[in-house]
Amino acid sequence: MKILKIVIGVFLLFGAGSEYVSASHELLTFTSPGILIGCFLVIFFCTWIIGSGISKDKLKIRSFQFIKYFAICFGAFLILAFVNLATYKENPEIITINGINIDIAEMMSGSKRMIPDEKQRRLYCICIVTKLANDKNISEKHIDELKSGKIDEILISLKSENKLSTLNLEECFDSNTKMNWTSKIEETVKKDILSNLKNSRYAKTNDLNKFCDCQITEYKKLTAKELSSEEFANSQKKQNIEKECDLKSRIK
Repeated sequence: MKILKIVIGVFLLFGAGSEYVSASHELLTFTSPGILIGCFLVIFFCTWIIGSGISKDKLKIRSFQFIKYFAICFGAFLILAFVNLATYKENPEIITINGINIDIAEMMSGSKRMIPDEKQRRLYCICIVTKLANDKNISEKHIDELKSGKIDEILISLKSENKLSTLNLEECFDSNTKMNWTSKIEETVKKDILSNLKNSRYAKTNDLNKFCDCQITEYKKLTAKELSSEEFANSQKKQNIEKECDLKSRIK
């Protein structure tokens, strides 16, 4: 009976570690209060089961022995969660384009924050990989990445070669698709804007942080297609945003 308790406790710990990683990937955060509380309760329960199986005497919750077993179980949970995280892989989602079987699961997961709506996200991902697969030079050079779903690696490579703009990827955004601005996206955009402004005429006359924040606020009102289009950089809309933010961020 004691051995059975230990086995059950270990299996529950393993399951908790696996579910923690899976649920965190789904919610795109590893610090969800609901998940953490649930895991704590499972670890607490596993401590009692395993401790009861190991201890010769009746295990008391308010005892040093219980704390010791809890620390062991917590450590085991962290190790199991780390192993699950290191070996985690999205369930394959294969689509066939131009005779190439492409796994878009990783791309679907990676763009979840940017495009929360699943239907819009799927159409976006399919459009991107279709453009890549239909380009003979790209599909031949990056055939392995396409099949394994390493779409980000292809896009990074094309960007470094200045070939990304020729694909017109902005066409993959629906005209109504709103981009979800995560803190990471905001940070990246702000960094780029600041870099461009530091040597501009605004550096002496404006609060650059306010200038950036103002622009980002206005960009958030635009659709993903508008923001990603090549024409936007020289558009009247962008010029109007800059003028408005220039006035709002002037150093008095």
